[in-house]
Amino acid sequence: FEKGQSILDAVFDEKDPVHKLLMNYEQAMLKNLAGEENHEEVQELLMQMDEQNAWELETQAKQVLGKLGVHALDQEVSELSGGQQKRVALAQALIHRPDLLILDEPTNHLDIETIEWLENYLSTANMALILVTHDRYFLEKVTNQIIELEKGSLFNYQGDYAYFLEKKSERRA
Repeated sequence: FEKGQSILDAVFDEKDPVHKLLMNYEQAMLKNLAGEENHEEVQELLMQMDEQNAWELETQAKQVLGKLGVHALDQEVSELSGGQQKRVALAQALIHRPDLLILDEPTNHLDIETIEWLENYLSTANMALILVTHDRYFLEKVTNQIIELEKGSLFNYQGDYAYFLEKKSERRA
């Protein structure tokens, strides 16, 4: 994260046109509150916000951050603990809705409530996951296909973690 970057800014890609639109709207509203007559600018930005569905993106970002236990959205990311920064990075990844998400020990440093929310989110999201985790319960909840790489060979299992263990045992026998 960049020094001086707020949590909310950190979860958006600064090159994203919707994020730029959100930032322009916030700046226009600050000018308006300061007494500057910019009603036309605000109206134009409001129309663009509606057209781009920018309200939904901002709401989703706040919801995901809240579920991950991050609430002071104006706070600088550099002021957060390492665990809180990890939560902001996870929120950033989830908000961008990638086709493929690579997570390394995603449940480390998360409380049970947050883990359960993440399990539900990932199990209903339409994305591929590459997970490095020792959390078997997490794997059971979020996977419906497991591809194992063993000694240079790939093995495909259509099912959850319990199914994978059963079929792997059968294959080895």
